[in-house]
Amino acid sequence: MDDEFVYWTVQQNSQGQGEVRRAHIGTGDMTTLTTGQPYFFEIAIDCGSIYWTINNREADEEAMVFTMPKPSN
Repeated sequence: MDDEFVYWTVQQNSQGQGEVRRAHIGTGDMTTLTTGQPYFFEIAIDCGSIYWTINNREADEEAMVFTMPKPSN
């Protein structure tokens, strides 16, 4: 969460892909910021970036961390 938005991950959408989403506080308008392979898991934000992990907790693999610039609006 920041001053304007709430951010979250979707482990698997209806197409089996993970997503990073955000919604504007007060209006609830939701936007998908990125999508990709399944198992999007934890999320963190700072003033300039969004970070999330992809972690298939049922597989014997280590989690991977991804990042993207935080959109300006």
